[in-house]
Amino acid sequence: MTTGRRAACVAAAVLVLAGCTNAGREPTAPEPGGPSGASAEPGKTTEDVAAAVFGSVADVEPLAEADGVVTDGPRRTPVRVAVETVDASPESTLVTFTLYGTQQEEEPLPLDAFNSTRMLMMDVRDVSIVDQDAQVRYAPYLGYEEGETLADAGFCMCSTAPKTVNLDGITLYATYPPLAESSRSITLDIPGFDPIEGLPVSRS
Repeated sequence: MTTGRRAACVAAAVLVLAGCTNAGREPTAPEPGGPSGASAEPGKTTEDVAAAVFGSVADVEPLAEADGVVTDGPRRTPVRVAVETVDASPESTLVTFTLYGTQQEEEPLPLDAFNSTRMLMMDVRDVSIVDQDAQVRYAPYLGYEEGETLADAGFCMCSTAPKTVNLDGITLYATYPPLAESSRSITLDIPGFDPIEGLPVSRS
C-alpha cells in the first residue's frame, strides 16, 4: 500500500451532537434518548480523533479494500479505498479509511461526492455504517446550534471532503454513535462504492 498519504481532518467547537440512524438506505434523525440522541456526547474530541488518524493508520494492514467510481456529470473518476480501522468504544465508533486515485496526477473530485445535502460544508457526512448485529444504519455525529434542526447541522465529526485524489491517497475518518455491545462487524457505505461488508470491530 502506498505510504505517502495525506490526511484530512476538521477541528471545531461542537454545541450539540447527533448521530443519524435508520435501518434503511437514508440515515435520518434518531429518537431522543437513544444512544445517538441529540444530547449524546461522543467520548473523543476532534483533537483525539486527529491524533488517532495521523498516528495509527500509517502502517496498518487494511481490513478491506475496494474499487469504486466518483461521478461528476459525465466525468467518472476511478478510485480505490482501503479501510484501516473500526474502533468502537462505549461512547462512539471511529472509522478510518484511505481514498486513492489511479494515477499520480491529482484528479479533481466534486464538492458533493461525499456530501450530497450540504456540499458547501465540505465534509464526508454521507459516509455511513451499518451495525450488522442491530441492523441499524448510522451517519456521523453532526453538530448544530441549540434551537436548530439536524438539517441545519454545520459541523460533522468527520473529515474535510477531499478536493482531489491521486496515488498517494488521502486518509479520512468519521465518528459515529456507539455500536451494540454484541456487534462484531459493520458494513461501511461510501458513495461510489458497493457496501463493504464484514469489517471486524475493535474495542477500546
